[in-house]
Amino acid sequence: MERNILIHINPAGELMWEHGLYSVDRPKEKYGLRTVEATRMYDFVANLINSRTSEENLFIFGGNK
Repeated sequence: MERNILIHINPAGELMWEHGLYSVDRPKEKYGLRTVEATRMYDFVANLINSRTSEENLFIFGGNK
């Protein structure tokens, strides 16, 4: 919060759909329940961080949306 960093995970969520990590239903479709295997999600997020694309996919600096 001191650095004015805001959580912004919608882009990462869309990437997870595109890469087939989520299963079941998208939000606002049928039940809107989605599931993902924890280790696959961990590896996916670790890759975003290691490839230095986490800023645009997981968080933003305040006002840079």
